[in-house]
Amino acid sequence: MSYISAAGAPTYHCQGNTLTKLIAPSTGAQEVMAWRDRLEPGAGSALHLHDHEELIVVITGECVARIGRMEMILTVGDACLIPAGATHQITNRGIEPWECITVMPVGTQFLLPDGSETPPPPWTL
Repeated sequence: MSYISAAGAPTYHCQGNTLTKLIAPSTGAQEVMAWRDRLEPGAGSALHLHDHEELIVVITGECVARIGRMEMILTVGDACLIPAGATHQITNRGIEPWECITVMPVGTQFLLPDGSETPPPPWTL
């Protein structure tokens, strides 16, 4: 069993995003990893994809999710399952911070749209 205190969880900053590691191999996870993602207004993720599914559950604010050719608004309480291999991007076009919990299998690859692999981000290790 792993218990991660919100006050003691490591936090990382990346292009207007604040990512807080919750569950990862370094916290004892063997199969799933999870983190809290906070996007400031105007911030967003780069266009990317993964070799496994990604689940996001919105806990505050509103964002625009672009998944493949689809675009949708995600707001508090919404859940979105992004298929493996789908290019996607999340952008906070609102006036408040947007936050979600993201869950993926341990070992998920982070890929650029051209298929090249990027190093795993520290909140997933």
